[in-house]
Amino acid sequence: MSTVIRSLRADDVETVVSFALRSWEPVFRSFERILGPRLFRAAYPDWRASQAAEIRDNCRPGKQPCWVAEHEGHAVGWVALVHEAGAPVAMIEMLAVDPAHQGKGIATALIGTAMDEARSRGCTRIEVWTGGDPGHEPARRTYDKAGFTALPVVHYYREL
Repeated sequence: MSTVIRSLRADDVETVVSFALRSWEPVFRSFERILGPRLFRAAYPDWRASQAAEIRDNCRPGKQPCWVAEHEGHAVGWVALVHEAGAPVAMIEMLAVDPAHQGKGIATALIGTAMDEARSRGCTRIEVWTGGDPGHEPARRTYDKAGFTALPVVHYYREL
């Protein structure tokens, strides 16, 4: 059976939370290596809880369009798009693919769905923010493959 992209349903949310946290584990391990344990804990005291809350918030009915990639009856990928009516730009707010299904074009398909929706809303640009750390390397490859242009940004942290 092939993977299909469909609108997120309420019964998908906890599945999305589960695979998104697993898929972002390498990102937060990378952050901890870069920042060191003490500064990491200060910046991200419970990254799993805060990310789960952010995912659930992004998945609230009516908040913004979200889609899942479904494979064999199970959600295995997810994307959320943010767009304010009339604005020329849309933002891919969050994107995750179950680690067991990465490398199969699912993120690319989800990005394509978000881009199609942005175009249908009259947007002339779509943006996504991601990290420059090693944990975000797969995300950067995916966005490069989808034709995005990177603008390097530096995010500084300092313990007080």
